[in-house]
Amino acid sequence: MLYRSPAALDQAFAELRATRSSCDRARFHDAPDRRWADVRGVERLAYSFTTPGRDGTAASKDLAVYLRRGRVFLGLYFGEPDGIQPGVGGQTSVQGIVELMQGRLAALPDSVVNRGG
Repeated sequence: MLYRSPAALDQAFAELRATRSSCDRARFHDAPDRRWADVRGVERLAYSFTTPGRDGTAASKDLAVYLRRGRVFLGLYFGEPDGIQPGVGGQTSVQGIVELMQGRLAALPDSVVNRGG
């Protein structure tokens, strides 16, 4: 997704952090990305959480990863984060898929990611 400007995406990332800290339905776990490689110029937020079923059904474990570079935003969602994932660019692990996408964001031209106010 392209935001109007990098500053607009700054606000969106601040809202993601605030939502995580105030969420009362989900149970958040330790950050899943502490040992993942960082990619220069790409910011990442990764949340592992368990959400209880609305009607007493079993809780589900999920993982959400948000990536940004300039005004470009990418959200990756894994409904079953443990184990092998459907392949993306030859990657079948959550970490591998995230690192692949970080590399793709890093490769975008500056004229695309930094355009806007």
